[in-house]
Amino acid sequence: DVEAAASALAASTAPAVAAVQAALQRTLDLTGGTGLLQLLAAADAAVARHGARQAACLSGLHTAVMASFQTPQPSGGVPPQAAAGAEAGTPQLSDEGTAALPLLSIAGAVVGQLGVLDAKLRAAALALAPTLEQAAALQQARGDDPGDLDPADPVPLRLLADQGSQLRQLQSLVQSAGDSRYTALPSAAAAAASFQDAADSLVYSVLMVRVQEQLGGLAEQPVWAEKAKSNEFGLPSFSAYPGPAVVGAGEYLLMLPQLLEGALDGAGASGDGIAVDGDWLDKVASGAAELYAAQLGRIGALSQAGATQAAADAEYFCNVLSALGLPLPAPLATWQLVVALPPEEFAAADTTHLHAPTVAHIARARGLAVPGTA
Repeated sequence: DVEAAASALAASTAPAVAAVQAALQRTLDLTGGTGLLQLLAAADAAVARHGARQAACLSGLHTAVMASFQTPQPSGGVPPQAAAGAEAGTPQLSDEGTAALPLLSIAGAVVGQLGVLDAKLRAAALALAPTLEQAAALQQARGDDPGDLDPADPVPLRLLADQGSQLRQLQSLVQSAGDSRYTALPSAAAAAASFQDAADSLVYSVLMVRVQEQLGGLAEQPVWAEKAKSNEFGLPSFSAYPGPAVVGAGEYLLMLPQLLEGALDGAGASGDGIAVDGDWLDKVASGAAELYAAQLGRIGALSQAGATQAAADAEYFCNVLSALGLPLPAPLATWQLVVALPPEEFAAADTTHLHAPTVAHIARARGLAVPGTA
């Protein structure tokens, strides 16, 4: 259950952060900060373990969710998750997609909470500087002999014990904490980044399901090798219309900004919602373009009629990308421009500014020479 997992993950981070903050306060109260090194090591390991468990939970959830989309149905139809929104031809996010989007906010909150905790630990380290300076002055005055240090003030005693080894370690910590690149919890930060990557991966996979349903297997469609139908009565011929698979993927992409906005607003997403929507629109549209280009690149043979259909499809898809404000990938732009050219125009075409591997593939599929090589 994606929704239940998201709720559990959202509720688990705050107690972990609060526990470290409470431990920090106890360390300052009981040791005057001299136990900070031990606290940092223990907190880093504990929070890293917590983050690793969160990332593992998302990885398992990712596997289960994607398997649910691939589960065959007894009736021979598609899984209900994938079919959500299919009625009336209106693209919608599946239940899993709607439930998964809050993971973006949850992952961002985890990284943000960890950043606040890291800043507090760094501030605690820097606050030790005056105490360490006093202890260093005492050490210089007395050497390695603690002499008549007041036993009622245990901080100098701890710092100067063992020839001042703890003093030197804490001085090194304070020096490191003064660097803007310093991270108090490096292992925990890495685990949080892994958790965020796992959340991004799950959301991306779910958002791409509709695209993969439409475009997967496109290369194997028989239309590409079909011959043009004979026109016995001299009727006028018409331009090809984009195919249903490409139109289905394009309509989904065009609806995606609205779908993302509604789902993220419903999840209570914080921060710059416009930027979040735009980032994910770019990711999914770019992924769709890559998938579509890969499918086109697998087409084995193109008749003139098939090339005309490919050109209509590519033009439609490129128009969708342009409507979304995205740049056209060079392979798709190349398909749009040259795939349907008559043989003599293809041979004479200037393709120096186009995607050379795509030009070569189109030539092979159509049984033509690459322009400029004949």
